[in-house]
Amino acid sequence: MSAPCFFESSERRPLSEQMIPSGNLEPWNEHCIAMRGRNFDDAFYHPAHRARLLHESGAGVELRSSMDWTQLYTSPQRWLAVEPMTAPPDALNSGVDLTILKPGEVLLAEYSVLKINYVYLKA
Repeated sequence: MSAPCFFESSERRPLSEQMIPSGNLEPWNEHCIAMRGRNFDDAFYHPAHRARLLHESGAGVELRSSMDWTQLYTSPQRWLAVEPMTAPPDALNSGVDLTILKPGEVLLAEYSVLKINYVYLKA
């Protein structure tokens, strides 16, 4: 069994073959991602602000963020990075969701990692 990643995003920013963000946001409806064999280096608009990764034993982690964008990345070693972001990749060029602070202004962003344990009940 593959460890599923529960990720409640609504939209994904597509990448070109050169791995550059391109095009408009695409709908994303895959909220329970079977991670085995999957490769990601994708930015998601993520207003749910939460991702959960669970092992078949029920042990897992929940990641919460106050930021609206999340980058999912799988390494060649099969590690998963869940990277909260205040704006999508290439925001300095596109201006999409780019926050520009004036002198003295503050941007507060929060991120937490929680250990969780689910009990799977069989019918």
